[in-house]
Amino acid sequence: MSLIQSAISRYQEAIYQVAVSVSQFERETLHIPLACCFFTPTAGPDEQFDQGFMFVITPVWAFVIMPLLDWTFGNWPSLFGDRAPWRYVGTYLLLISTFWAVIVMCRMMD
Repeated sequence: MSLIQSAISRYQEAIYQVAVSVSQFERETLHIPLACCFFTPTAGPDEQFDQGFMFVITPVWAFVIMPLLDWTFGNWPSLFGDRAPWRYVGTYLLLISTFWAVIVMCRMMD
């Protein structure tokens, strides 16, 4: 197994573990009904990885990549100006709700 394959395997395992942990937290601690959970309880490892990736990439995109792109292209908003950083929070909420809606709709179609 090469170094790249090993890194990819470890990455997939880490995302899968995040998905399993958050799925258990949703069901056992928050007591969210199964139809409304972000993570499908009966999903296989591949589907759990996909859902975990969407769960992890959303805050990374909204709170790391978008500000870096804004800073790179000179569109960095002032902290208290008209374009305050609250737009990053709005982007996060939009992405996470869109992913959640798609997951729930796909679950209903099965």
